[in-house]
Amino acid sequence: SDLKGAGTDANVTLNIVGEKDGKVIHTGPQKLDSSANDFERGHVDTFIIKSKDVGELKRVMVTSDGSGIGGSWHLNQVEVTDTVRGETQYFPCNEWLDPAEPMSLNKTLLPRDAEGTIGQLLQYEVIVFTSDVRGAGTDANVEMEL
Repeated sequence: SDLKGAGTDANVTLNIVGEKDGKVIHTGPQKLDSSANDFERGHVDTFIIKSKDVGELKRVMVTSDGSGIGGSWHLNQVEVTDTVRGETQYFPCNEWLDPAEPMSLNKTLLPRDAEGTIGQLLQYEVIVFTSDVRGAGTDANVEMEL
């Protein structure tokens, strides 16, 4: 993105999620880091991720740890090319990942279809019951995957 303050020095990971033979497959979080100064305002950064075949791309999950002097980051989009099949998917974002709003540091992006329409995420209410046993609570960062 070319917005003022759009670049970041934070650590960023990408998890590519696809579907193959009726099963959901993902790469797991892949740190996006090169020898260059990545994620600067208005720049386009390219990374090579070596992974098992995840099949048809369904979504990508982008995570920033919000660290560094420029912890906030405005992500325009993610482009993923399957170099074997020669297929490219575009995952628009156009949002801030901002450590002042920790929930914004994790983005699930859906691909645009042939007409440029973005897939729709459903909203789920997730209720978590923590036991009342002594020491059962945590202050750790907890992740869930549906």
